[in-house]
Amino acid sequence: MKHVVIIGNSAAGISAAESIRKSDSQLKITVISEEKGMPYYRYRIADILSARAKESDIVFKRPEFYSAHNIQLILGKKAEKVNTAKNFVVLSDKTKVEYDGLIVASGMTANMSKEIKGINKHGVLGFRTIDNIRDILELIPITRTVCVLGSGIPALKAATALSQKGMEVKIICRDDFLLPDILDPQAAEFFQSYFQERNVEVLLKRDIVEIFGNGDVKAIKTDAGKVIGCGIVIIERDFVAQVSFLEDSGVKCENGIEVDKFLCTSCPNVFAAGDVIQRRGIGRFYSWNTSLAQGEIAARNIINQLQGRQEEMVAYQPASEWPTQAAEFFGLSLVCLGVTSSPAAENKEEMVFSDKSRNVYKKAVISNARLVGFLGVGTLPDEKEIYSRLISTQADISLIKNDLLSERLTPDLVKDLAQP
Repeated sequence: MKHVVIIGNSAAGISAAESIRKSDSQLKITVISEEKGMPYYRYRIADILSARAKESDIVFKRPEFYSAHNIQLILGKKAEKVNTAKNFVVLSDKTKVEYDGLIVASGMTANMSKEIKGINKHGVLGFRTIDNIRDILELIPITRTVCVLGSGIPALKAATALSQKGMEVKIICRDDFLLPDILDPQAAEFFQSYFQERNVEVLLKRDIVEIFGNGDVKAIKTDAGKVIGCGIVIIERDFVAQVSFLEDSGVKCENGIEVDKFLCTSCPNVFAAGDVIQRRGIGRFYSWNTSLAQGEIAARNIINQLQGRQEEMVAYQPASEWPTQAAEFFGLSLVCLGVTSSPAAENKEEMVFSDKSRNVYKKAVISNARLVGFLGVGTLPDEKEIYSRLISTQADISLIKNDLLSERLTPDLVKDLAQP
């Protein structure tokens, strides 16, 4: 009986396991996870910190799933080494798991850079796992101030949740403005002002160079020489693919695992899916749905490869290299749809509406009378649906262009627009 091993128990890994079982009821499947609990929606961990959800609320697969699909699940053990010559994985307890095919879906993690002196002190944490949240919750009663190092959505979610718990929060961002992967400078000003009005200090173009304390975090020092007392430091930047176990395996890695169009690595019976794949300059993470799709393609192709049907392998076709992103901070919504940056060379037109008194900012990116991108701050759910529809259908917006960013834009106004 052929055996497929999957390293990773989140979106891409679970999608791969489920897809394999749908195609083959007999194939042996083993999923390996270094975490001790059931898989969960990682993008919702801030809800636990803010008490908007319990841990059980964000679990998306329970033990019954694995038993019903005859999937062996190994929890709490980290993959330490992969031997692609002899086809086995060595786990942290030194046990070996042999495989015929391997899917790597181990994801990414924040890089605890050794360039920051004192980075290994107790109280320096990432913001990617439930264990991170548990550690933060344990430290909250004995500290007053938290420093969040980063400028992306998870960093701002952490800052929001901690501020709402009564903590003094300082965001340290080495970029010129917040959310540089999503926002333009004008929209970023909304967020910076909004956060600072809620007593969250934002330090731009700054970095941490040293963390002080005898074992536990007591303070940090910025590259400007400023010392800030704190008991928790959250590192949420400089993400790296979790591929250390692939060293000397023959699987090519450079800023992630290199894969071909079939999601196959440099080793013929090893595939990869999700955030662990080489980024190729597109964003920091794949969306949850993209990881699900990649897991399914990796599963289909590894079965074809194991059964000698290489001619039936299916190329991964990304639905969009610019996935939808949405979040909310202190009640202020953020929506990013399609292509929101428009270099002059691309011959795209931008339309902007701004009303700072109402915390509303909208930017539409148009190409050939089609909406190709939308950025909204303070956007209502109905508006998000309208802009999503316009982008996905690529309808001709010539007739509604003057109303595109106004309150006159309604579902009725766009329902009959011509599509290509």
